[in-house]
Amino acid sequence: ILLIDTPGFAPSDMEEAAELADFAKAHADVDVQLVVPATLQASSMYSAVNRFRALCPSKLVFTHLDEMDSPACLIETAIRSALPISFLANGQQIPENVTEASKIELRALLEARLKQGFAAAA
Repeated sequence: ILLIDTPGFAPSDMEEAAELADFAKAHADVDVQLVVPATLQASSMYSAVNRFRALCPSKLVFTHLDEMDSPACLIETAIRSALPISFLANGQQIPENVTEASKIELRALLEARLKQGFAAAA
C-alpha cells in the first residue's frame, strides 16, 4: 500500500507527485490510496482527489473524523470520485485510531450527526 497524504503536496509540488505517479505505475503491486482530511468541505475534498488523479488512487482514506463537521462530505466525495473508502482515522493515535471503513460504520457516523443536529434544534 502506498498512502498519499494530500496535505503533504502543495499544488507547486505536483512535479514531485508526477515522479511518484511514475513509480506507482511501474509497480503494479502497489496499491495507491489517497489520504484526505475529513475536515475539508466536499468541494475541496473533490478538488484534492482530482489533483491527485495522476497517481491513480484505488481508494480513499479519510483522517480527522474527530474534527469533521459532517460525514456526508466523505460519502459525497467517494461517490463523485467513484473511489471506495478503505480506512477511517478518528484521532491522533496511529494505528489505534484507524479502522477499516464499512457501510455500518459510515451509517453510524451519519446517524450520530443527525442525532446531534436534532438535539441542538430541540
